[in-house]
Amino acid sequence: MIQSPARYYLSALIAGVALAVGFAGCGGNHSSSTVSVSGPSTTFSSAGTFSYTVPVGVTSLRAQVWAGGGGGGAYAGPREGSPGLSAGGGGGGGYSEAVVPVSPNQVISVSVGAGGIQFLAGSNSSFGSAVVANGGVGGTGNGGLGGLGGHGTTFSGQNGSAGGVGGIGGIGGTAGGPSGWSSPAGVGGVAGTAGGSGGNGGSPGGCGGGAGGGVWGQPPIGGVGGAGMVIVTPQ
Repeated sequence: MIQSPARYYLSALIAGVALAVGFAGCGGNHSSSTVSVSGPSTTFSSAGTFSYTVPVGVTSLRAQVWAGGGGGGAYAGPREGSPGLSAGGGGGGGYSEAVVPVSPNQVISVSVGAGGIQFLAGSNSSFGSAVVANGGVGGTGNGGLGGLGGHGTTFSGQNGSAGGVGGIGGIGGTAGGPSGWSSPAGVGGVAGTAGGSGGNGGSPGGCGGGAGGGVWGQPPIGGVGGAGMVIVTPQ
């Protein structure tokens, strides 16, 4: 979704579609920094590539960039009669923020990273080449480790938690973000004979939970990472 005043001459060329947007989102790292807003913002909240045209009279922009979260791990399938092994949660996406000098009518490329599917990392997000945030790493399976949080120049995402034996799947790591931004983390699926699957991470910068212990021949799946987001505000 793009939200922008008409006078901002925004054109979007969508190059990709979000792999998924979960319902339980990854939370934000709370910080002491406060975002200053001086003008109407434009929000890019769907995964893809867009173009942003700088409005007339604007010479600086604040860009807030969240990367996609990593997908949760999944149990590859238990041996018959063995205890269920849970998988690790995906890492949270990184967050980068900066004030960028620009020229009126300048066209700047905007990329919003998709969340990673099972085992895979989330995609990076960027505003031109000046502000980049890296996606979270996917979780691993069979009692494996959680994925590493993505790097951001302002805040990095948190790591996903590890899975256990016959326990609950790893929880997705929280994403970086400014003060006051928060949404709940993707929750790992419950292990056991039911073989619960991992919860999805939400946007922005969410991450999937790890899958729980599988049923013989029917392993659960890892949660999908949440998509990133980019907010652009004239200063």
